[in-house]
Amino acid sequence: RNRYQPEPNHNPSPSPNPSPHPNPTPNHTPNPNPEPSDAWVAAATSNPDDTLLVDIGCGVGNTFFPLLEINPRLRVVGLDFARSAIEELKANELYTMHEEQGRLHAQVRGLG
Repeated sequence: RNRYQPEPNHNPSPSPNPSPHPNPTPNHTPNPNPEPSDAWVAAATSNPDDTLLVDIGCGVGNTFFPLLEINPRLRVVGLDFARSAIEELKANELYTMHEEQGRLHAQVRGLG
């Protein structure tokens, strides 16, 4: 069983996703032990077909990298207004791997 999978018969209730940066720093240091919420895991694994997740405020990808590991049919678009976060995300070898597979794309975007 994957450590990110919710417990059997567990009904996750929507809960706010904790910040992917428990101690935010100017350089967007990735969390070494990312744990997506049960609601995110349920959403990423509940549909047997291809699923597209749009992560607004994705930072350096701490939320969606574990989800990509769980669901091989998941595709992610990550958006963040912080250019430095997207640059750091794109420097990650996991980003390169998933992007080459057509499963991940990230870009700098604001709400305006």
